[in-house]
Amino acid sequence: MNRIGTRYNDLIGNDFKALHNLTVARVLSNRFAQLLYQEIAEPDVDRMRVVDADLDRTAAEFHSSVALASAEGPNVVQKINAATALFDQGVSDAGPIRAAALSGNNDKAIRLARETFDPEFRKGGAR
Repeated sequence: MNRIGTRYNDLIGNDFKALHNLTVARVLSNRFAQLLYQEIAEPDVDRMRVVDADLDRTAAEFHSSVALASAEGPNVVQKINAATALFDQGVSDAGPIRAAALSGNNDKAIRLARETFDPEFRKGGAR
């Protein structure tokens, strides 16, 4: 009975850790979207570059969080990988948006965000 109890506690502990890391990943996904729009709206070039670096850091933190979740919850790795693929597509879609914003072409950046980033983000990130 003690062995069963120990294994059950380990299972619950791992599931909790995986859920916690997935929750952190979701927050980071939402933060990435918020930072992208902040970069588009930022008029100061130096601050814009800081936001751009924050976007890269946020993406790296997202990947770290989902890696931890995968290690703690191997039974949901396929779903984690699918969510990660959607996030990565959003990061990829954000590339031209970020480039347009950094070059001062905010009209193009906002148009691209609405046409490419928003639909994918709504599909995978903010449900």
